[in-house]
Formats: sequence, structure tokens, C-alpha cells
Amino acid sequence: MSEMPTPEEEREFVRADYEHVSASLCENEELGEKRVTFFTTLVAMFFGAIGFLATDLKEVVPVNTYLALVAVSAFLVVLGVLTMMRLRRRNRVADRYKNILKTLREKLAPT
Repeated sequence: MSEMPTPEEEREFVRADYEHVSASLCENEELGEKRVTFFTTLVAMFFGAIGFLATDLKEVVPVNTYLALVAVSAFLVVLGVLTMMRLRRRNRVADRYKNILKTLREKLAPT
């Protein structure tokens, strides 16, 4: 039969778990911000290239080019909507974890 942990051992275990969850939450936030930054950069590069090409091309652009630009634009809009949905979901989950961590922190605070 194993020994039951002392209250101080249990407190240390919960404190270590709290530290791990806090670090994971911070890493998750950073990763999400990197994804949004990457998407924003991708969109800015695409529309910047369109703006650059539109000023250089004075003659009529082939229909194929317009169709390709519309297709890529539509893809970026869909990708943007999916990114925003994922960001909102991640923020809701992160807020829930922050509330749980706040409660834990209050219980672990020395009295």
C-alpha cells in the first residue's frame, strides 16, 4: 500500500502543474499570434504585388490573369474567415483557462 501524500506535497504538485499550464498557455498565445501575423503578411504581399503589377501594366490584362486574381482573392478571403474563427475560438478557450488559473492562483496564494 502506498503512502498518502502530505498536504504540502499535494500543494507542490498543484503548484508545479499550475506553472506548466501557465507556460503552455503563453506558448499557445504566441503561436496563435505568429499564425495571424503570417496570414496578414501573406495578404499584404499578395495585394501589394497586385498593386505593383497594376501600375506597370498599362495595356489590357488577359482574362486568365483576372480569373487567377479573383480565385486567389477568394481563397484569401476564405482563409481569412477560417483564421478569424480559429482565433476567436482560441481566445475563448484561453480566457477559460485564464479564469481557471486565476482561481488556482488565489487558492495557492499563501494566507
